[in-house]
Amino acid sequence: MLWLVPALLAYAILQPLVRYFQMQSLLLPMLITSCIVFCVHILLCWALVFKTKLKNVGGALSFSISVWLNVIILGLYMDTLQHVPKHALHSLWTYSKEFVSSFDLQSLLQ
Repeated sequence: MLWLVPALLAYAILQPLVRYFQMQSLLLPMLITSCIVFCVHILLCWALVFKTKLKNVGGALSFSISVWLNVIILGLYMDTLQHVPKHALHSLWTYSKEFVSSFDLQSLLQ
């Protein structure tokens, strides 16, 4: 469970990015980045699970790395666009704050 925390934080950043790209009808960049990340994930998961003998931990680490890679690629693509409004970045911060507070509550309940 602990090894999936970085993936949850990356997912909190990825969701507003995906929503932004969907609202702007920029589906091709999401498709390309998803295919790239999928191919990297297969190789990374195979290496971490079988070659390093990490088993479940290797699977969790490869998932976390894959989600972060998707965030980085989409973030860099979004950064190259000239027409990114400031409220899009503000909604990312709001969503991240809500995610962290709900994650803190979840960890307190366990």
